[in-house]
Amino acid sequence: MAGVIEVIATIFFILACFFLIFIVLLRKSETSGLGGSFGVGGDSPFGVKTQNALDRIAVYAAIAFFVLAIFLSLFPKIAGKPAKTGGGETAESSSGE
Repeated sequence: MAGVIEVIATIFFILACFFLIFIVLLRKSETSGLGGSFGVGGDSPFGVKTQNALDRIAVYAAIAFFVLAIFLSLFPKIAGKPAKTGGGETAESSSGE
């Protein structure tokens, strides 16, 4: 069961990463950012309220990103699984010497 939760949390984390990147690139910046690529000049075509909504969505996406990152980093400790050290068993330690 712990593995399923970890996989679901990882999928949501990846989606939150891409969504956060997308929202940040769409937000209006002083130099027009990626919005200028789509023909959005200095004025927002959907009005000022759209920018306020994008700012709010960006904050919520950032909060979700950090919460999921912290959850995934603490999950092995919560689930009681040993932490991955990144190194596998070496030939010297497996030979019994």
